[in-house]
Amino acid sequence: MKTRIAVIWNPMLNRHGIGSTVEGAKEIAAWMSDDLTRGQDSINDWLAQFNAVATGELDGGYLGTGNAHHVRAIGEHVYIECEFDENMKVFLTRAQIAEALQNYSAFLTADLGDPSQPPETFEVEFETSGEMALDSYLAMGGKLGM
Repeated sequence: MKTRIAVIWNPMLNRHGIGSTVEGAKEIAAWMSDDLTRGQDSINDWLAQFNAVATGELDGGYLGTGNAHHVRAIGEHVYIECEFDENMKVFLTRAQIAEALQNYSAFLTADLGDPSQPPETFEVEFETSGEMALDSYLAMGGKLGM
């Protein structure tokens, strides 16, 4: 599924953020906002891990937990789930997460503190969301736990 990530003004933080009401995209946006707190360094670290799993340099499975989300990968696929909301799960390809992270990187370079100049919205694509995301990950041979 392809959808757009919305850019939202957050008056409490006095800056723009991202979000979505579309399941799957909602989890991608939440993971980026909640767990990629080191900006480009976080993006680069996750891309390196996903690439290492895809090339066999790193075993697939559990890759880590940030503030609120668990990340797992197997082969060319990535599974992300929220620790606090059972419905927020997404399953996507390595190419899809790489493109989403590239778009998020561009978002971060904008002036996020200017309410009159919102950054561009951006597109994300994913395979499945919700329980289907978990089922897809498990069907690929993915495992839960550490």
